[in-house]
Amino acid sequence: MTKAIKLEILRTLNRCGSYVLAESRLLDSVRIGVKPEPLAAETKAAIRELEAQGLIVAGRNSLDNEPQWKLTASGKATLSENE
Repeated sequence: MTKAIKLEILRTLNRCGSYVLAESRLLDSVRIGVKPEPLAAETKAAIRELEAQGLIVAGRNSLDNEPQWKLTASGKATLSENE
């Protein structure tokens, strides 16, 4: 299931193009896109693993400090290899 979660994260961020996506919206997208529905903790763990691998990067929203995610070039390459 972890692979399905990671791929959905990469797909979701790829659809955002050059824009960032708030973590709450990313969690919602994965919840909708992966069946059976993963736990939020599973999705957050997958996000952290992808970040550690350099496939996604985070910034912070200056108003509420929520992480905002973006796909890296390495993330795009990994997604294309696994599609």
